[in-house]
Amino acid sequence: MNIRLLLAFLLLPVGALAQTAEMDRDTLLTRLYERAAGLMGEGELEAAQQCFDSAFAVPRVEKSSYYPILLNEQATLYVYQGDERRGLEGKKSVLPHLHRTKNLETHVSVYNDLGILYRRAHEPDSALLYYNKALEAALAYGDESWLAHLNMNLAVFHYNLKHFAEAEQYIDRAWAHALKTDERLAAFNALQVGANIKLAAGHAEKAGQSIRRAWQMACEEDNAEWQLRCMSGFLACFGHAQQTDSLRKYINLGNRLLNQVTPGTIAARGYLQARAKALLMLEQYAAALQDYRRLQQENTGTDRHTLYADMALCYQALGDHDRAFACMDSARLWTDTLARRELTDEMARLNIKYHTKEQELQNARLNEQLLQKKATQLRILVAALCIVFLAVLGLLHLRQKQKATERRLQRMQEEKEREAARRYTEGLEEECTYLAKELHDGIANELLALQMRIETAGNNPKNWKEISGIVNGLKQEVRAISHELMPPDFERIGLDEWLTRYASFLSASSGTDIAYRPGGHNDRLDKETAREVYRIIQETVSNSLTHGQASHIGIALETDETGHCTLTITDDGTPAVIPRRPEGIGLRTVDERAKSLQATLSRERTEEVNRFTLTFHKQTNA
Repeated sequence: MNIRLLLAFLLLPVGALAQTAEMDRDTLLTRLYERAAGLMGEGELEAAQQCFDSAFAVPRVEKSSYYPILLNEQATLYVYQGDERRGLEGKKSVLPHLHRTKNLETHVSVYNDLGILYRRAHEPDSALLYYNKALEAALAYGDESWLAHLNMNLAVFHYNLKHFAEAEQYIDRAWAHALKTDERLAAFNALQVGANIKLAAGHAEKAGQSIRRAWQMACEEDNAEWQLRCMSGFLACFGHAQQTDSLRKYINLGNRLLNQVTPGTIAARGYLQARAKALLMLEQYAAALQDYRRLQQENTGTDRHTLYADMALCYQALGDHDRAFACMDSARLWTDTLARRELTDEMARLNIKYHTKEQELQNARLNEQLLQKKATQLRILVAALCIVFLAVLGLLHLRQKQKATERRLQRMQEEKEREAARRYTEGLEEECTYLAKELHDGIANELLALQMRIETAGNNPKNWKEISGIVNGLKQEVRAISHELMPPDFERIGLDEWLTRYASFLSASSGTDIAYRPGGHNDRLDKETAREVYRIIQETVSNSLTHGQASHIGIALETDETGHCTLTITDDGTPAVIPRRPEGIGLRTVDERAKSLQATLSRERTEEVNRFTLTFHKQTNA
């Protein structure tokens, strides 16, 4: 919006405003007040004053509930313009009308501003009175921002009276309240003011940390006024540490920032006070005296005793002893021991009152928190009971399922044991049948023939030679049966050596070319595993000889260092029929032995050979 058109509207004469009688008076005053406050925030102080003039020109404005608010903001504008005397009178004019507004924030604002203005006017008793009123209103209002602001003002008040321990307590409270808000200005004020207070209280390290954090916030906001306010803390810290080079550096930085802010502002006055002190330390007495004179002419709220004492030092160093004496005399006039003692007593009463009200407020908050905590605990208890009830139901259900599963597993285990016993019995029966057949068809017939030869042999050497051949055949047949059941020296020699012998013996006795190819670390297999592998080889080769009519059988067993074993048996016999499930006892026996080894078994037929493959993993004997 064009500024000139806006100002033309705001500067309408009273007669023109009267023509808007149909407009609600409070609505008009609200608009003018909000516009004035916005212009003050933008630094347009003259335009803001014109808004206030228009507001006070509204007929019967003094009857409006907005009247004390307008008076208060008008007085604040006077302070912004640098006329603190007029601002003080304006704030005092609000007091008779303050009861008309129910907004406690307005009460806090008026009392707090009066405390600040009386402090700057060097009337500490009046300042303390209104700080006390502001504190009562702030505690009743319960706003953390105002509590932070008021505690900071009280910290400055104690700091100016050199009550540094009390000042530090108040600035710590201001920081605690500021942390409960989202206002960066409140946090910045507590850090920036706190740096000077903590340094005066003897906590230089904490002061340095505080001013550095304040400077970081000022840089983040890119606010020249905030940065200038930080200069007083930096100069105080460097002066305390007697770092003169840093003092000069930050004085130059502060001078550049001073040119970027409005003259007469709080930031500008605070920097002048800090610069004067730093220049005095650097023994630049003429420059320091120039700043002190400027502070003397302006109502900055500077401690007059300290101001005149420092001016006396400057005059003394410059050789102007008369003015030095006059300044020292003025400094003594500003020292009133009795008044300070009474003020200290009043401040002590204020402290007690503040602590009492703060404790009451804290107790109320604690009671509220306690009730909320009990309600939360009750909800948690009910929820926990529901969870426990559901958990018990779930556990009962799981227990029933577990029992049913256990019964089912037990039945399966019993069935498995019965099946294993049946298969074991069938295996024994097969072994017995095999042994009986071998004894009946082989050894028994040979013994009968031997008996008949012996009876008819007489003294004929030829007959006894035949008898010797029959006995030798019997011996070989008994040995073969023995080897089929269990090799006599299996426990003594290695698996590779025995399989080599077995292949050679079986090849000679059957007329089939049987070859064994060892590999890897078969000798590391434990005895139980070696015995199972031998039985599998024995049964598989027997099937190839009996049913496959093979002319060549190859056996290969290889074990690597990790215990991974691969057994491969190939034959060139008739193509084997691979059943989905093993029906014969021999095949089932092979499958059972493979399961005991936790092995993977496969039977396949290629174009030329039948291939049996068994793979498993066993811990080897190192």
